[in-house]
Amino acid sequence: MNLESLLHSAFADYEKALELLQSEDYYDAAEKAWNAIETLRKAFLVALGVPYDKAKTVNYGLPLFSRLMRALGLRKLLRKYEWFDYKLHIMGFYERITSEEEIKEIIEKHIDPWLREMHQVIMKIRGAKIGNILEIYDQMIRLKQEVLKKSGELARIRSELTKRINTFASSLRAELQG
Repeated sequence: MNLESLLHSAFADYEKALELLQSEDYYDAAEKAWNAIETLRKAFLVALGVPYDKAKTVNYGLPLFSRLMRALGLRKLLRKYEWFDYKLHIMGFYERITSEEEIKEIIEKHIDPWLREMHQVIMKIRGAKIGNILEIYDQMIRLKQEVLKKSGELARIRSELTKRINTFASSLRAELQG
């Protein structure tokens, strides 16, 4: 998806969330509002030259988004993003713990200002390419995957070592006690 499509989709999802509120479908409204927010997260990354296929993923795109938002001094917007994730997406749509009244208040009072502010940020950063950052970020991701793989191997070897020590000690214990 290109940047313009993402921006259009985000605001269309927000409008759909408002419609769902009108029909008192609060939890679907929460998810549609969350989609609008998440789409702007992706648009932010795409505006900087991150390929959409990477920007859309949680394991690649979300940590990069968080790092960039912090580095740009946009912590307030980042905290709101995290709050929306928790209140609308996790505790709202999935767990259905956020009350209907709170969902309505969040969508009506907090989402639109966040979307508009993020849109302004995206328009200002649009075209700034972060290719050299992506190179090192990709390298870091590959190394992290290797470390996780090696960590699994290490756990397997450690388990085998423990098993062999216990077997060895078991046979010697009998001699030590006798």
